Amino acid sequence: MDTVRYYLAVLLVVLVPPIMVFWCALHPLVPVWRRVGPWVAYFVLFGLVCVLSWGCFLLRGVLMGRDLGTDPLPLVTGLLLHLISIPTAIQVRKYLTPKTLVGWPELAPNRMESKLLKEGIYRRVRHPRYASMMVGIIGFGLLTNYSGVYVVVALTVPGLYLITVLEERELLMRFGEEYRRYQEEVPRFLPRFTS
Repeated sequence: MDTVRYYLAVLLVVLVPPIMVFWCALHPLVPVWRRVGPWVAYFVLFGLVCVLSWGCFLLRGVLMGRDLGTDPLPLVTGLLLHLISIPTAIQVRKYLTPKTLVGWPELAPNRMESKLLKEGIYRRVRHPRYASMMVGIIGFGLLTNYSGVYVVVALTVPGLYLITVLEERELLMRFGEEYRRYQEEVPRFLPRFTS
């Protein structure tokens, strides 16, 4: 079990921060990336992710922090949270293509049919993908039970919130009043259970 926790912790510290940087660099600079073209944008952004991931890998011992041991409470809680996130992630995948998942509609809106998602899970929550990621990453963090991973997780939650704010700016530019109405009708992360 300690080996599994270790490798999960490595994955979290090596992948999560660089992916957060990718989205934080993509959304506010969408006009710039569109001008240079999607392939240049991907080359720069994925290059940045690779360099940051390598740096995080080299610093993994520091970033992971101290191993707090295999404790049943965080282990079970983490597993439950991660399992809770899976059905939402499955629902999201029904609506988002691989191109959408890597930001193609933002970078090349003319090359891909783009419509505002308002059906299925998107009728209830505007950002189910990020909500699911938050819950899943918190679950993985608890599963690993490393002190530094808790810091990464604690920074990831507000980071994902920031990404949604940046993404919504871009969606407002792309869809205008239709998206503004959608924002008023559908909550960001937590569904309303009343009509």
